[in-house]
Amino acid sequence: MKKILKYSLFISVLLFISCMKKIDYDKSLKDKISSLNKVVLDGAPNSANIKKRNKDKQPDIYLYSGNKVPNNEYDFFLSLNKYTPIFYSNNEGIIEIIVLESSDEKDTDEQINLERTLSPSVEFKDIEGNYYSIKDLKGKVVVLNFWFTGCPPCRKEIPSLNKLKKKFIGKNVVFFSITDDSIGKLKDFLDSSLFNFIHISDRTLAEKFSVVYFPTNIIINKSSKIIFYESGGRKDIDLIMSPIIERCLDVDSCQ
Repeated sequence: MKKILKYSLFISVLLFISCMKKIDYDKSLKDKISSLNKVVLDGAPNSANIKKRNKDKQPDIYLYSGNKVPNNEYDFFLSLNKYTPIFYSNNEGIIEIIVLESSDEKDTDEQINLERTLSPSVEFKDIEGNYYSIKDLKGKVVVLNFWFTGCPPCRKEIPSLNKLKKKFIGKNVVFFSITDDSIGKLKDFLDSSLFNFIHISDRTLAEKFSVVYFPTNIIINKSSKIIFYESGGRKDIDLIMSPIIERCLDVDSCQ
């Protein structure tokens, strides 16, 4: 009986240590946040709100395991609905560090890359009746803009997106705009507004690409991996996305 109790106690301790390990921060990350204050962000925790609060200063973003997350992928991680952002600010209220907590221990670079790899079976049809699939687009750089006609920030960045498209005319890049507006409503908008992307009207694609906020811009490399994901309208989105597209044109598996 004593042996069974000792064994049970040993197993309980192991399970406790294992659970603690799942939610414990990396030691170097603990050191980084030790002098900061844990704060609650007012409003949606997306990058646009953080930028506004921080007066354009970008925080460092980490998984709790200590792996650093690129700022332009923060909204993508949020959209996976498995990470909770924890905010740490300095004494002036500027957010210095964001930690993406998860109950899932599989926060390795390999797992993240698997999550960003698109299924070749994903298909969509433009408003002219042409069909596209991730399988057929492999070998091209693909730009996706998720928006809708009633979204002011979405409309605000259209001129910048047109500039982006113009810069890469004749290059191995395809530009899609994706909305859940009806084809009729979309065509009415396009009759009076210039938007030079290939246009998709599809209510299912936002969920397939884990899009929660609008507008959201995504870049997919030639190997069908998402390497850029950002939400929030920007008048200068072309300046942000252009160097990433250029890099992806040079290599098949740019990051």
